[in-house]
Amino acid sequence: MGNLWKENAPKYGYQVVVYETYTPRTEDMSAMILKAKEAGAETLLTVPAPPDGITMVKQRVELGWMPKFALMIRAPENVTWAETLGKNGDYFTIFPGWHHAENFPRVAASTRPSLGGPPTC
Repeated sequence: MGNLWKENAPKYGYQVVVYETYTPRTEDMSAMILKAKEAGAETLLTVPAPPDGITMVKQRVELGWMPKFALMIRAPENVTWAETLGKNGDYFTIFPGWHHAENFPRVAASTRPSLGGPPTC
């Protein structure tokens, strides 16, 4: 996903100022966070597993980097996100890994467009 963002950013008028990868379950993300902060990065786009996302947010807060926009796929969807991070876990944009057209047993029957579409809130 990161490569897609990196490759397509210039086409849409964006500049990638920092592009980093890490090994899952990395305990110290401070070098990556400080690079982003020092480069003046205004956006965070990332796809961490829940434990890595929680680590990333905790360290981002400790280091004082608050991007104007943060899209974090996967990590915030975990039930422990809000419990662990409290208010520091607020205001993240998520990209849910589910769509009403998916054909999952027991779920598909209640979300088919032919049966009225997905539930509304």
